[in-house]
Amino acid sequence: MKYLVPIDGSKQSLEAVEYAAQLAEKFEGSTITLAYVIMYEPYFMDSPELIEKNGQAKATVVLEEAEKKLAAYTGIGVRKVIEHGSSAADKIVDLAETGKHDAIVMGSQGLSNLKRFLMGSVSTRVSQYAPCTVILVR
Repeated sequence: MKYLVPIDGSKQSLEAVEYAAQLAEKFEGSTITLAYVIMYEPYFMDSPELIEKNGQAKATVVLEEAEKKLAAYTGIGVRKVIEHGSSAADKIVDLAETGKHDAIVMGSQGLSNLKRFLMGSVSTRVSQYAPCTVILVR
């Protein structure tokens, strides 16, 4: 089984790493792809270079933390990916398609009702457009 686990450093995303590891342990030869998306949004005031520098630094820390959680599990292949884009949901769906993942395991962060109404959530968008099963971890 191939699991895609998008992470952002939140408690929910790290819980998703643990959940995916528990699933992967049950199937010999399973792999987990840890994915971090550096966001480029048009309303950011920072320069693209600063966004990239800060994004790479955060991605490194977040991916290392997730990889440490996976060290307790055996027999699981681990791959780390850093993507760039203006929509985390679209990048996650693209990764699932191109990587031919069997499932996406991701955290479900609570958004306020107003923010959810205006923007929607990454997990909602992924679950609508993903080419595979999506497991949301709370």
